[in-house]
Amino acid sequence: MKNILYKLVVITGLAFGLISFNANAGLITSSGSWYDPQGSSSSINIDDDLIYWGWNKNEDPDKKHSAWWFEGVDKDITPEKIMDRGWFKIGKFHHWNNPIYDGHFTGAYLDLDLSIHGYDISTSLYFGHEETLNYPCKKETGKGCPDYVTLPYVASVDTITIGGMVYELTIKGYSHSENYKDGVLTTPEKGHSYAKLVAHLHKVPEPSIIALFGIGLLGLGFASRRKANG
Repeated sequence: MKNILYKLVVITGLAFGLISFNANAGLITSSGSWYDPQGSSSSINIDDDLIYWGWNKNEDPDKKHSAWWFEGVDKDITPEKIMDRGWFKIGKFHHWNNPIYDGHFTGAYLDLDLSIHGYDISTSLYFGHEETLNYPCKKETGKGCPDYVTLPYVASVDTITIGGMVYELTIKGYSHSENYKDGVLTTPEKGHSYAKLVAHLHKVPEPSIIALFGIGLLGLGFASRRKANG
């Protein structure tokens, strides 16, 4: 009987070892593509994850437009390291506010694709934009005025399986920063601001593992009773 129990312990240990090994590798990737821009500006341009609009007299092409950029992630990281970090970045939204004349841009949609260790999420998000034309504003106030981006509410809780282990995935939305509050990102004139899209992983008991432990305990109890009965 001792040999049988020993073999059961070894086999169970190997099984958990394989589960841990499979969970020790995997990618987190995300990407976004803008589409369907809103507004009447004829200068709106889209280049996949970058959207820019407006024009001015500046000869520097980097300062000629205002722009949004969705920065995706591509990293190889284990669930254990993710949980050690708490909330982790799954994307980053950037906004550049440059002085422009033509600012009739009010928002656009983002196709967001997210993959966490093979678990795929695809969704469409709308970002709203309030453009302040800086030259009239500067004349009226004596200084430039900020622009405002309304970031979409993103929050979900789901369970995913990685290497045989079950995790609770929570997408919180955007992390708070100096220029982000209550769903609105404020960017000063000639400035740049950003907000991070973040998520969290929490390990939860796997039903099959609980059942395996239960069977093991029942087996030990049965063996003890047989031994007691002689």
